Amino acid sequence: MTAPAAIDRAAVVAGLEGLGRLTAPGVRGRVEADFAVDDPATGETLARVDDAPAELAESVVDVAARAQVAWEHRTPRERADVLRRAHELVLADEDRLAAVMTLEMGKPLAESRAEVRFSAEYLRWFSEEAVRDYGTYREAPNGGAKLLLTRRAAGVAVLITPWNFPLAMGTRKAAPALAAGCTVILKPAALTPLSALLLADLMHRAGVPEEALQVVTTTDSRGWSAGLMADPRVRKVSFTGSTRVGSTIIRQSAEHVQKLSLELGGDAPFVVLDDADLDRAVEGALVSKIRNGGQACVAANRILVQEGIADEFTAELARRLGELRLGHGLDEGVQLGPLISGSAREGACALLEDAVGRGAEVALAGGAVNGAGHFFAPAVLDDVPADSDIATNEIFAPIAAVRRFASDAEGVALANETRFGLAGYVFSQDIDRAMGVAHSLRTGVLGVNKGLVADATSEFGGNGYSGYGREGGVEGMTDFQVLRQFNIDAPASKWQLDV
Repeated sequence: MTAPAAIDRAAVVAGLEGLGRLTAPGVRGRVEADFAVDDPATGETLARVDDAPAELAESVVDVAARAQVAWEHRTPRERADVLRRAHELVLADEDRLAAVMTLEMGKPLAESRAEVRFSAEYLRWFSEEAVRDYGTYREAPNGGAKLLLTRRAAGVAVLITPWNFPLAMGTRKAAPALAAGCTVILKPAALTPLSALLLADLMHRAGVPEEALQVVTTTDSRGWSAGLMADPRVRKVSFTGSTRVGSTIIRQSAEHVQKLSLELGGDAPFVVLDDADLDRAVEGALVSKIRNGGQACVAANRILVQEGIADEFTAELARRLGELRLGHGLDEGVQLGPLISGSAREGACALLEDAVGRGAEVALAGGAVNGAGHFFAPAVLDDVPADSDIATNEIFAPIAAVRRFASDAEGVALANETRFGLAGYVFSQDIDRAMGVAHSLRTGVLGVNKGLVADATSEFGGNGYSGYGREGGVEGMTDFQVLRQFNIDAPASKWQLDV
């Protein structure tokens, strides 16, 4: 296997010129303002993109609604072929996509490359699901009728994606929506719109009509969400973000009874039992906590370690985290990039200072790094007090917060001491014990002896304050469909022949 090509940063930035004008047909030529997209590692402006005003929301929905019938009536095979071509184009453009993602979001290049491949997998999976439109056939128990249950596209779909996985969240939502026959209005986060614009360009080249996939770039996220959801022609909304914003979207959807998929906040428990393989558990914690700089809703937020292994685990985790190389994600060998913004770094510093001030033990001192960019060195805290802010908030930073427990029952109780229920992790060499604890956790996704839990072929989503609806797997496409029942009169005298 050949090594990835070196990235020419200047060439990548130069290639972004004009990208910000690849706007939705519904706003094209009608946007006067723009905004800067900056590199969080340097503060350098990478590109300027159109800042579409919310009053154009109706125009964007007009375009999507007009395109809906034609796209929905494409045969499943035609839609599948388009998505398969998009999969191939994304993989062929890995270098550029990964470099742009690293520049606008900050994650190391190796992680960005992995995200490109992960993103492409959603396009391939849903190209295959597009031709599998699952339905059922039943006979009425009392006879006289045949019952068919079929699915059809929900209609115009609004997809609101976060900044932390700017390409993967785009394909995880757009691929099933398009496979189901929905037209799409994709609104990426203002911090990371470039990956979405590049994705849309590739998908248009693959054969998705511009009217069937529109990207809206804006700094007025609240105004656009309200404007789009106020339109009764929008029938489906998929949102990934905070629980606070998700609650607002639920209220907005009530007027027109729009179908929702919500992936909201996380507070993932990472439970290490005393018989766990130490190296395996530390590696799992490292992957879960440091991936994306800790800025992930499935990151190990509360690391709960049984007393018998806690000293060794905490010391080894601190050693491993302390060895990570911090720097610009495009530089060779960098394993940890900056946080997304200055406010994100300030929030991480506040959590760290509060926990230490309340008595948490410092196993690895970290914190804000002086100089350009929003860098934050990893930290490990042990014996984190239950009343500290870090024990009850989503951290979204490379801070490992360790709490100890005595019995399995106490570990489960601590793990479930949250309103959220997205991801959870359990480590033990006894599979029966591991599964017993895992089954007791109230989360939608569970990692057993592994720190990565997302897969295109499997459903993904949470419970409780982490939202509802599912992405990925078979369920990912059905969430963009509605059910229809055909009740067909079938009297025995007509449908049964004497032969």
